[in-house]
Order: sequence, then C-alpha cells, then structure tokens
Amino acid sequence: MIKEHLKEIFFDKIKPNAKIAIYGAGTVGIKMYHDILKHRSDVTVKYFIDTYKTGEVEGVEIFPFSQVNTLKDIDLVVAATRRDYSLVM
Repeated sequence: MIKEHLKEIFFDKIKPNAKIAIYGAGTVGIKMYHDILKHRSDVTVKYFIDTYKTGEVEGVEIFPFSQVNTLKDIDLVVAATRRDYSLVM
C-alpha cells in the first residue's frame, strides 16, 4: 500500500497527462511503474531506462542509458532507487 507521504511528495507533483521514463528496470522500477498506474492513470510511462537490462518489462521498452540523450517526447525522468523509494514505501 502506498504511503500518503509518497503521494504528496511524488505523485501529486507530476503534471497532468505527463509522459515519463523510469530510470531503473529492476524490482524498484517495476514497483514504481505499478504505483504510477494505480495512482496516476493519466500518466504514461513511455520507457524504462537501464544500464544493464534490455528488451522490455511490463510491456514497456527498456531504453539503454547510453542513448538516453536521444529520448524524445518525455516530460520527466524519475530514478527508481531502492534506498530512496523504500524510505517512503
């Protein structure tokens, strides 16, 4: 279950209908993806970005970090790190 604190500091700050990329396609990134879908259905997760993983996860393309400067049509990139996300979960 999402803590109210996370909603206030993160989900409520994302602009309406934003297109985002999540940096980190591991366990924490996937958890963040599901939380975004659950609490912000207007937001589109267009990509995961990862240094080591390729392919797709949850039907979303994993974009290589080495090519992140070529991403287009993204409003926000959020970092899914175990330490920071677990502090508020």
